[in-house]
Amino acid sequence: MTDAVNRFYNSIENSAGLKQAKLIDLFVYYLTAELGENAATPTLVNDCFAACDLAPPARTSAHLSEGSKSKPPKFIKANGGYKLQRHMREALSKTLGAETTTAQTSAVLRGIEHRVPDGPAKEFLKETIDCFEAGANRASIVMAWILERHPSIPAHILRR
Repeated sequence: MTDAVNRFYNSIENSAGLKQAKLIDLFVYYLTAELGENAATPTLVNDCFAACDLAPPARTSAHLSEGSKSKPPKFIKANGGYKLQRHMREALSKTLGAETTTAQTSAVLRGIEHRVPDGPAKEFLKETIDCFEAGANRASIVMAWILERHPSIPAHILRR
């Protein structure tokens, strides 16, 4: 998760100038909208801060709880954690803008990488994602096509 969350953080305009509360909102977005987690817990959000070499806020849990009670609510309780309320998720998505599409896609792809068993197929997937991130789109398409037919990778891992 370290590389993926760092790519996400680096894609945020003026990330260093944002308050911790705004970063909590963005990390909840990253965890639920980008990584597809069922919910973001305070621990997962604080892990994002730590992975980006940022001091985790002391009030992460309180911020999430207060946000679920605000009018309109920022968060909804779900699956033992929190998800962004639809209006908040859409607003953050618009704020992040099109510039983050590649970083967001990379984060999703790196999430898939972690589900593939160690071995040559995982190394090949890593190279495929590296090609995508470098802008070598044709190479990444061909490599992904080859990967999809690799016998050691169950098809459900590559499809989301």
